[in-house]
Amino acid sequence: TTDPSTQKSFTFIPVLILLFLLGMFHPTEFRIIAVLDWELSTLGHPLSDLAYVTMMYHMEGTKPEHKGLRGGDTEGIPSEDDFVAAYVRNAGRFTSVKNRKFYLALSLFRLASIVQGVHARRLSGIASFSGPVDMEASKHGARAHARLAWKIINAADTDKYENVPLPTSILSFKDHFSPKFHSFRKKLLKYMDEHIYPAEARYIHEREEQGYENRWKPPQVMADLKNIAKGLGLWNIWLPESKNGAGLTNVEYGYLCEIMGRVDFAPETMNCSAPDTGNMEVLDRYGNEAMKEKWLKPLLNGEIRSCFAMTEKRVGSSDATNIQSSIVRDGDSYVINGRKWWTSGAPDERCKVAIFMGKTDPTAERHRQQSMIVVPMDTPGVRCLRFLTVFGYDDSPHGHGEVDFKDVRVPLDHLLLGEGRGFEISQGRLGPGRIHHAMRAIGRAERALEIMCRRVQN
Repeated sequence: TTDPSTQKSFTFIPVLILLFLLGMFHPTEFRIIAVLDWELSTLGHPLSDLAYVTMMYHMEGTKPEHKGLRGGDTEGIPSEDDFVAAYVRNAGRFTSVKNRKFYLALSLFRLASIVQGVHARRLSGIASFSGPVDMEASKHGARAHARLAWKIINAADTDKYENVPLPTSILSFKDHFSPKFHSFRKKLLKYMDEHIYPAEARYIHEREEQGYENRWKPPQVMADLKNIAKGLGLWNIWLPESKNGAGLTNVEYGYLCEIMGRVDFAPETMNCSAPDTGNMEVLDRYGNEAMKEKWLKPLLNGEIRSCFAMTEKRVGSSDATNIQSSIVRDGDSYVINGRKWWTSGAPDERCKVAIFMGKTDPTAERHRQQSMIVVPMDTPGVRCLRFLTVFGYDDSPHGHGEVDFKDVRVPLDHLLLGEGRGFEISQGRLGPGRIHHAMRAIGRAERALEIMCRRVQN
């Protein structure tokens, strides 16, 4: 249920009535619809209930005094991860597994207390169950549960990410990794395990719930994950050699891209997704103070998104010298004309600014013809004509657009670095970005292979 004053979720709080029983009331009528045994009813955090169910996955299935699922026949029973994912999906709330070990231990200590009480009643001859009982197993039941709880708590205190070995594929770079890199790697691995992987089911569920018409709106889980990433210091870690970034080298950040690339939406939760990363780097390196205040600051804060308008039809646009769109000076403005496509991020309703590449002087030396200019997406003449698909997918809510720039007029101070410097900027922007893309793709491929291997063995 939800507290209307705080909008915070919590579990059903039962009302204590006579003889240690609890009444569950009808949601709209003044009547009791069920009576519950107080011992198994919880008060407070929703993880209390989740932990009480999932503790069975940690109890051995081979000991009569410690009967559970671990080591037993679990055919047809969902794994603990699948069970938790289903809980997150159906509860409609984001649940981190970060503190679940505490609630597991709490549940086991509670069960130990119950078992000890049952054993005491058996010894006193007042137990409600009159059938045959293994008194030796009953005697040690509470101790077994308490020991398992203690084991879980101690395991929770051990940081399993402290000494995770580097993959053999990058051992040749190990001498080039700074202590800062190892610190970020540890935090990122933990963030992926505790927050990103458990959120995948919720992400899919929320996207399905949105429906086709609302597919360009980001699901709520993204905002929740972004707040977590900010709190963990995993926000804007991509930007090197800048007060706004983490100061990692491209080699160091490239490997982190491989980790975050294992889940498609993970980079965005840390404000580390294209094309925003490249655009922010361009604004950080080459933008004037007004640009930084108006566009870079909200991009760094994750308040808006952006697009990079470079690729054109019938032009080999990976070579920036082939660009044909025009940027013509007219008085105190530049007039922009051209049609761009595969402009990633343009369909996103959060996209508020584009970095546009075109020619300012077609007669200049080949690598001095191009310039880059900042174009607000709400400028008259900017129009997203259609959304393009890749293998049948429109990649919403981010997407790729065909964008027409027709007689678009922007002030002179929107030009980046100066006329004829566009190719220079593009090389600095696209070089690292290509590495980041490739590493994320490798991470995705590695995870696909891991999932396939698990599938064929199960």
